[in-house]
Amino acid sequence: MKKIVLLSVIICCFLSLKAQKSVTVAVQPPSVCTYDSKMVGNYAGIVASDVKIGDKIVIRGGTPVKFMVKVKNAKGAGKPGKITMIPESTTDVNGNTIPLSGLPIKQSGKGKYGKAFGLGFGLGFTILFPWGLFFLCIKGEDCCYNGAIISCTAVVSDNQQ
Repeated sequence: MKKIVLLSVIICCFLSLKAQKSVTVAVQPPSVCTYDSKMVGNYAGIVASDVKIGDKIVIRGGTPVKFMVKVKNAKGAGKPGKITMIPESTTDVNGNTIPLSGLPIKQSGKGKYGKAFGLGFGLGFTILFPWGLFFLCIKGEDCCYNGAIISCTAVVSDNQQ
């Protein structure tokens, strides 16, 4: 009796699972620069082209894509600015939210560590003491990401087709 009940529960669970397919989505991320210090949070990119499964369009091109953007400004001692963008989600033709998975986009500016420390300590403790220590205030370079198209993976269930 226990085997029959267990078998029927397993069959019911198996039948309730939805078939899912993994599709690749071409995404155009937003343009971001580190000198805009208030650019932290959610930003919208767009889907670059229609995503189809068979002949049916699942995600239309031009649909907004939500990105989580983290920006670190260039700082003293030669530290460069850094940008990290993570694709989060988009919507399908039915209006359902589809989570995206992909590698985070990372970009950083050029560091000026050698220049800052070399001038700061080299001139700061020898010829230009104490004013030479202000060379430690040299900032690294800012960076900008201008939005090259990336690919993400989305899992679409059969009821979204």
